[in-house]
Amino acid sequence: MIHQKANFYVYIFSILIIISYFLGFYLNEDSAGGGKPDLLNHEWGNVQLFINNNVLDVLNDPRYESSRTPLYLIINKYNIFASTIEGLRVSYFIFSLSIPITFFLLLKKINKTEDIKILLIISVTTLLSPYFRSSAFWANQENLAIFFVIISLIFLINGHKERKIKSYNNLSLPSFSSLFSFLGFYSDQKMVFLVIFVYFSFVIKNNLKFFIKFSLINFLFFIPTLYLFYIWGSIVPIESQFRLSLNLMGLNILISNIGIYLIPIIIVLIIKKDIKKYISFDYINLLILTLFSILLFYFLPNHPQFEGNGIIFKLLSVISNNFNIDWTLIKFLYFIINIIILFFLLNIFEKNLENLIYLFSFLIIFSITSFTYQSYVDPLFFILLFGYFKLKNKINLFDAEYAYAFSIFYLLILTSSILFRKFITIL
Repeated sequence: MIHQKANFYVYIFSILIIISYFLGFYLNEDSAGGGKPDLLNHEWGNVQLFINNNVLDVLNDPRYESSRTPLYLIINKYNIFASTIEGLRVSYFIFSLSIPITFFLLLKKINKTEDIKILLIISVTTLLSPYFRSSAFWANQENLAIFFVIISLIFLINGHKERKIKSYNNLSLPSFSSLFSFLGFYSDQKMVFLVIFVYFSFVIKNNLKFFIKFSLINFLFFIPTLYLFYIWGSIVPIESQFRLSLNLMGLNILISNIGIYLIPIIIVLIIKKDIKKYISFDYINLLILTLFSILLFYFLPNHPQFEGNGIIFKLLSVISNNFNIDWTLIKFLYFIINIIILFFLLNIFEKNLENLIYLFSFLIIFSITSFTYQSYVDPLFFILLFGYFKLKNKINLFDAEYAYAFSIFYLLILTSSILFRKFITIL
C-alpha cells in the first residue's frame, strides 16, 4: 500500500513537471534569461539567412552570427514550420520533448531496474532545467546537440554489449554511435569530447582490421570539419571569432559551473552517512589539488560580472554589488568554493578515459572563450552524470534518494531563476 502510494506521488509529480513545461511555453517563460533576446537578435536572423541563401555561400558570410557549427541552421532551412518565428518556436518546443524521452531510453539501457518510476523522475527532471526550458521555448541551438549526444550514447552502449557476444567485425553500431557523436559536434563544437571518446572506446583492445575500417569511417565523418575550419580560418564562424581569446579565468568558471551539480550527491551521501568514503587525501589527489589550486588562485576574476559565467559567479557578483561587499573578499570566497568543489570532484569521479576526455575538452573550451554561460554545461552535465561519467566506490545514482534529490534541486534552481529574473536588480 505504501509502495503504491509512493508510485502515485511520483507519477503526479512527473505529470506536474510536464504540465509546467507546456505552461512555461504558453507564458513565454525565459528563466535562463537569454533565450528570447538570442532568438530575436541572432537565431531568427540566422535561420532566415540559411533559408534564403545557398548553404555553402552562407557559411562564410559575415552576417552568419553564431559561435556554433551550423547543423541546427541547416536543418531549419528545411523545416517547413520555420517560415515564421512562432512556427520555429513551436516546432523546436515539440522537438525538445524528445530529449527526456530518449534520455529515458538511455537510462533503461544502463540500468535494468524494474522500478520504472526512478527512471521516469530522472528523465523528466531535464524539463526543470531553466537552460533546457529557455532553449526549448525560444528555439536556441543547445538542445539539438544534446539530443544527438543521447542517441550516440545509446548506440555506444549497444555496441559494447554486442562486443561481449561477438566480435566487432560488424561496424554498424559503432558507426552509428560515431555518426551521432559527429552530428552533436556539427550542432555544437563543445560535443567534441564525445567524438573523441566514441572513437577510442571502440578501437582500444580491438584488432587492426577494425581499427583501419573504423578510422576510415570517422575520417569521412570528419571531412566537413576540415571544410568548415578552412573557410572560417578558425573553429568558429567569421563573425564570432572576436570571442576567441586566452581566458584562463575560465578554469574557475568551469569548476564552479559543473560543481553545482555535486550538491545533490553530497547531500545524499551525508544523509546516508557515506560521506567519509569521499574525504581522502591520497598523494595523487593532493598533488592535483595543489597544482590546480595555484592556477585557480592566480586566475581569479578581478571584478564582478553580471551576465554569463554561471550561477555561482553571477550570484556572488550580485551579492558584492547589491550589498556593497568588497570584491577581494568575494573573490577569496569564490576561490574557497572552487577548492571544495575540486576536492569532491577528485574524490567522487574516477580518473578514467571518458571523465578525463570531457574535463580536458571543456577546460580548453572555457580557456579560449572570452565569455561562457551555465547553459554550456546544463542540462548536459546532468545527463552525462547518469549516462556517461563513471563515479567512484559504486555510487549508484539510480537509487531513489539521488533521483529525488536531483528533481528537488532542479525545482529550486528553476524557481530561483524565475524569481531572480523577476525581482533581483543590479544597481
